[in-house]
Formats: sequence, C-alpha cells, structure tokens
Amino acid sequence: AGTDFMKRVWQSLQAIPYGEIRTYGEIARSIGNDKAYRAVGQANNRNPIAILIPCHRVIGSTGKLVGY
Repeated sequence: AGTDFMKRVWQSLQAIPYGEIRTYGEIARSIGNDKAYRAVGQANNRNPIAILIPCHRVIGSTGKLVGY
C-alpha cells in the first residue's frame, strides 16, 4: 500500500527496461511532476517489493548511486 503518488512512481519504475537506468528527475518528469525528484526518492525508499519494482535502476543526476 502507498499513496497514489507512490503508486505512480512504482509503475514508472516497473517500466524501466532491464539493463537501463533512470535518474530521480527523469522519473519525476515521467509522472508529470518535474520538481518531485526528492519525493520520487522517498517513494523509492518505501518500495514494498524491490524484487518486482526495480528501485535499484534509479540513480542520481550525476550518474552515481545515491541513498534513498
């Protein structure tokens, strides 16, 4: 369970193809909220099923792994 926003983030994460990555900002833009990159990180942190919702495919804007 999560908020509607979190569910949109998780759906966007599931759409990332195997072997590809996205930034938190790209995920925020993909769900229509350009400035919500920090909230995307929070939703990523609350991912209930990491094996099915690939939160590990999201990186920081510098191209590096960052904590969520």
